[in-house]
Amino acid sequence: MQAWVSSGGSEMFSHTLNRHHEIHHDLTQEFNRLRSSLKAKREHASLLEDFREFDRARLDIEEGCGSHEQSLLKERATIMRNTGQMDGVISQAQDTLGSLVFQRSTFRGVNSKLSNVSSRLPTVNSIISAINKKKSMDTIILSLLACLHVVRLSENTRLDSREWNMVSSELFESPITLHFMWFMMQIIARLNWKLAAVVGLHHFTAGLLHSTY
Repeated sequence: MQAWVSSGGSEMFSHTLNRHHEIHHDLTQEFNRLRSSLKAKREHASLLEDFREFDRARLDIEEGCGSHEQSLLKERATIMRNTGQMDGVISQAQDTLGSLVFQRSTFRGVNSKLSNVSSRLPTVNSIISAINKKKSMDTIILSLLACLHVVRLSENTRLDSREWNMVSSELFESPITLHFMWFMMQIIARLNWKLAAVVGLHHFTAGLLHSTY
């Protein structure tokens, strides 16, 4: 039994090996055939390329006479096109130069105006500072005079309502007081209301104290 099995296995192995040899032989023949065909195609392509190069050289030789004139015409067209582009660039540069000149003149005018304003600013500043000083001095004087009259009134007057009415009627009925009131109205209308207020307060206080004593 083992002999039969071993003999059958060896026959199968030999059959498989022969089959692989046949397949390898067929593939080798096919490879050689394809390689030969590829080599032939390469040689044919090389021959065609050589023929194309020869034909191209022949055409160049035949057209050599007209190619020089064509190259000159192309060069002339290129030069004319470049000249037109240069003219456009020059016109743009001229426009830019004109705008720059206009801007420079504008800046010069602005600079001159700024110089005039800066030259006038010290005078304006001095005037404003003088006005502020005058206002502050007027305020201080008014405050001092008001405090002084309030103190004098608080110290020297001890009037009841009836005495105050009598003194007020005497003051406002006198011609001197009426003349003084008209004078104060003129001062208020023409000069300074602060000065009029100071003078009026001083006159009224003096008259009040004089009438009291």
